[in-house]
Order: sequence, then structure tokens, then C-alpha cells
Amino acid sequence: METARFEELLGFLAATLDDGRVSRGERRALDAALEERPLTKSQRRAFLERALELAQERLGRERDRATLHWLSEIAQRVVASPRRAESATATEVLFAPDDSVAERIGERIDAARESLQLCVFTITDNRLTRRILAAHERGVVVRVITDDLKSLDKGSDIFRLDRAGIAVRTDKDPTHMHHKFAILDQKVLLTGSYNWTYSASEHNRENLLISQDPEVLEPYRAEFENLWRLYAPA
Repeated sequence: METARFEELLGFLAATLDDGRVSRGERRALDAALEERPLTKSQRRAFLERALELAQERLGRERDRATLHWLSEIAQRVVASPRRAESATATEVLFAPDDSVAERIGERIDAARESLQLCVFTITDNRLTRRILAAHERGVVVRVITDDLKSLDKGSDIFRLDRAGIAVRTDKDPTHMHHKFAILDQKVLLTGSYNWTYSASEHNRENLLISQDPEVLEPYRAEFENLWRLYAPA
């Protein structure tokens, strides 16, 4: 959850405390906000600490049961939010060549609606390239980071993506940009040993992890943005 959205959620607390209770509409609004962008562990702690501070301020003036009821409602919503979001943060693990990993990646790319960030060592699997191009054509913002040397390999699809108007950056380092991960719509992470190649799909022993856990995804998002800045054209 972005800082601005978290601050907005903290501001929600004071508004709900005005009448000493969490109304049905306020409960629905808080549940929806927590399910759309689940709080990280540190954010849940900060949120509850702020709720306690507000309750203590109110109790200093009015030692009433309504305030304690309000605090109970807030705590229940925040503590329960990871359980309600369990399906959204579920992790899926696949192994090539047995689990049709390329098709699963393709399905995830097809489901992207806003953004697709690829940070992969190489892309030579035309089936995935067609899915990436289709996402670009339907308006998904696609960015690709890849290894400069592997982009020159026979069969590499990097220049094909570049010619289609997709933003591509390479490392230009003597060492390899060896990551293999993707972030879809800022909500879904794909990572593992799996190279985006036909051999990885059909022959190699590879693994792919798919996660929607915000705490797992956030470091990958930060790494992508860091490399995107690092490999910007001079």
C-alpha cells in the first residue's frame, strides 16, 4: 500500500471515532480498503498503534464504553484483514517441465490490465512474446529489463519487443543481469529459476513461484525501479 493511501487510511480512524462507534457503512469501507490493498505487518502494527492513541485521547476526556467498543471494532477489522485477503495472497508453485509453466505465465500476462514489468535474463519463447505484445496492444504499460548480451542471442525476442514500441532497458555490464521475475498490475509476482525460453518450458528442471503477498512483492518492485533508473540511457 502506498504511503499516501496508508495516511488516508489513518485519517479514516479519526472520522469513525466521532460518534464512538464503527457504523455498518464504515465497516464495509474499511474492509474494502484492507482487501484491495492489504496492509503489511508493519503497517498493521502502525495502524493499531494509531487507533490506541486515539482511544487513549478520548478516554482521557470521556471514560465511556463507546470508545472501547470502537477500538474493538477497529482491531477486529485490521487483524481479520489478512485472513479475508488469504485468497488474494495465496502462493502458487510450479515446476517445469511437468506443470505447463509457460502456459501459466501466459495466462497471467493475459490477465494484466494496467502494467507488466519484466526483469528477465532472456526471452526466446515466442508463445510468451506474443502474449507480451498482445498486452502492449491492448494498452497495458509494458517495461522490460534484460541482459545486454543475451538480447543478442539467436532467437532472442528483445528487439522484436523494442520495435513494437515496448520500453526495453539492458544492463550494459560485464556481468549478467540474471534476474527472472515479473510484476503484473503491481499485485502479482512471478519469480524463480524459470528462464523465459522454450527449453525451460519443455526440457529443463525449473521452478516458478506466483505470489500476491504484498510483503513478498514489495522488494521486487523496489529492485525493478532501482534497475530501471540504473540502466536509463545516458
